Amino acid sequence: MLVTILEETDEANQDFEADSSAGETALLSEKALAEDWTRDEEDEAWKHLQPDQ
Repeated sequence: MLVTILEETDEANQDFEADSSAGETALLSEKALAEDWTRDEEDEAWKHLQPDQ
């Protein structure tokens, strides 16, 4: 799953607003992403990238 949020801003406030909206976006998407990330299918799909434990 990929979530992309685009927001138009004026150049003077762009950096400040980008920083604050990035944090807000992360908080808003945390629950939805956690549901996907905790599935057994996800663990299996990424298993080849994990060091042997």
